[in-house]
Amino acid sequence: MREALHQVLDPEIGESIVDLGLVQAIEIAAGQVRITLIPSSATCPMSEMLLEDATDAVQRACPEGTRYRFERVRDAPFRRAGAMHPLPCRTSFSRTPGKR
Repeated sequence: MREALHQVLDPEIGESIVDLGLVQAIEIAAGQVRITLIPSSATCPMSEMLLEDATDAVQRACPEGTRYRFERVRDAPFRRAGAMHPLPCRTSFSRTPGKR
């Protein structure tokens, strides 16, 4: 299941939600899967898109008939996996000093 979720990329950062530490827990038992996700911020504009992508990945990975459920923990502190490494800066914004 973790491998399936590893294919889900954060659209703003371009890294796996597993590598970013957004997957808090995966529980599998008797034809059921429960996955707990942590949003990277309380106001993450892409959280619905990430949830849809994660749902698609889990659906493809599970045998037919498996029930799956996602939970989002909004009050859990987000800590990027490998927090010693800064997030990559991916922006195309540039400004020439003195020009607007």
